[in-house]
Amino acid sequence: MEADPKSADLDVIVVGGGLAGSIAALTVAHAGYSVGVIECGPSRSQGPAPGPGTLRKITARLAGHVLPRPGRWPVPLMRDMGRGRSAKPMAAVLGFGPGGSSTVYGAALSRYRRSDFAPLRIPGALPREWPIAYDELRPFYARMEQLLRVAGSPDPLDPDDDAVLRPPPPLGPRDTALAAAMQEAGLHPYRLHVGIDYLPGCSECLGDACPRDCKADGNNRALQQAVAIGALLIHDETVVRLEPAPEGVQVVSRTGGPTATTGAGRKRLARHVILAAGALNTPLVLARSSALWRDGSPPPLLGCGLMFHITDILGLQPRRDVANYGPQKTLAIRDLYEVGEVQSMAMRVRAAPIASYLRAEVERLGFGWLGGGLEALRLPAAVAAKFLGRAATFATVQEDYAYAANRVWEDSGQPERIRFRYEVPDELRDRSSCGRRVIRERLGHLRPFFLTPLATPNWGHPMGTCRMGRDPAVSVTDSEGRVWGVPNVVVADAATLPTSGSTNPALTVSANALRIAESLVARMNAAAPEPRQEHVE
Repeated sequence: MEADPKSADLDVIVVGGGLAGSIAALTVAHAGYSVGVIECGPSRSQGPAPGPGTLRKITARLAGHVLPRPGRWPVPLMRDMGRGRSAKPMAAVLGFGPGGSSTVYGAALSRYRRSDFAPLRIPGALPREWPIAYDELRPFYARMEQLLRVAGSPDPLDPDDDAVLRPPPPLGPRDTALAAAMQEAGLHPYRLHVGIDYLPGCSECLGDACPRDCKADGNNRALQQAVAIGALLIHDETVVRLEPAPEGVQVVSRTGGPTATTGAGRKRLARHVILAAGALNTPLVLARSSALWRDGSPPPLLGCGLMFHITDILGLQPRRDVANYGPQKTLAIRDLYEVGEVQSMAMRVRAAPIASYLRAEVERLGFGWLGGGLEALRLPAAVAAKFLGRAATFATVQEDYAYAANRVWEDSGQPERIRFRYEVPDELRDRSSCGRRVIRERLGHLRPFFLTPLATPNWGHPMGTCRMGRDPAVSVTDSEGRVWGVPNVVVADAATLPTSGSTNPALTVSANALRIAESLVARMNAAAPEPRQEHVE
């Protein structure tokens, strides 16, 4: 295994080119330091690999197999089901390549509220304790809203909401009627904060990479800028582990994406490493890096405390039939504390999500043995979609607490796969049930109906597996993202979050990545003969 002569000595190596990694790389590059970004996915110029053909899709559905979508993580996650049951493969709702998951997210970029930072102890869960105050993050929120060009309007219920927002386009007739009906019911709808430029013909690209850079992602808002000022982007390469070195850290990687089991080995030296491979991948890189730990054992909570959100997808129907045009991802309300934020989605009610809901309910009732026979549910789903297709879809974002037993680890049989355990605790299931009752009570005049089973995790929001804190006994990193005992390795992605909060995590992940990267730059400046002063605007 040899060092790469093109990048044998860098000030910083960033592992992962998603939203957090891109922002961290831009921050380091702006400060004048050499930085390389190692991304396991292909370059954006290659485009996503073509998806499976229709015959393969049908065969996979009948056999119960999981096929990844183009632009998504290419291998299934393995969910440990416990109680002696076999692990269940499931498609990862994770982006792949420069920009990472931000290329396929819905671009909802709301701030956490002050209440999300309040200390809280739940029996059986790790404590909800932030090592920083809410006000410490506010200036970083503002800078990220500017960088990501967030549009929307302030939350009328939040006196702290001083978000830096661009004006959104006007509501269409349907959503105007929905907002009026919510206000008549005593609720306080406002324009959802989204990172969308709304170029002519904008379709909001929910679940897909934006072909025109209209939707903000890590690549088009940060990584491209970092490369333009000298950052090195290395794609199609998977980081295997980190090793200590007298001059810093050796980053050991192999060529090829996460499905590759062989490939040429590479070693690169950096003074510092920023891990930003995502909350499911970052802890695995650390777990494989046993040489970093003096006793060979990583922090006890590494990989533990895995959180998602609970997200109910529901339909709301205006009281009269009105035209639907204009932007679709438009409204949010935070009146319903029991369910967190309720936000509209750029998704129409079609047969596919209804069929998925029916299938999940039939499997829950014990009829999963019907296998391919469940495809017959597509017929009633199509009928239901005909009557419900005019409804507006909304999603809840309900806080999940960190339980140590919910964790991620490497699949020893197939190391390229990620294995995780996640069980919805009883208290969260009860909160989800309570939330549905509140929605039916407060929004009953809009005839709500649900498209997801009760207490469905939002698999696209993994967080918390390298949680930051003040005490190594209940955290993996300190307040500046430094791994306890390894100060030249920092974590800057969603793995650091000690709570899931009650809104989408993307803006908080971005702001925290900027804060952590600037902390690292400050330490590097302090050690340099001529400190640099530049920062991301």
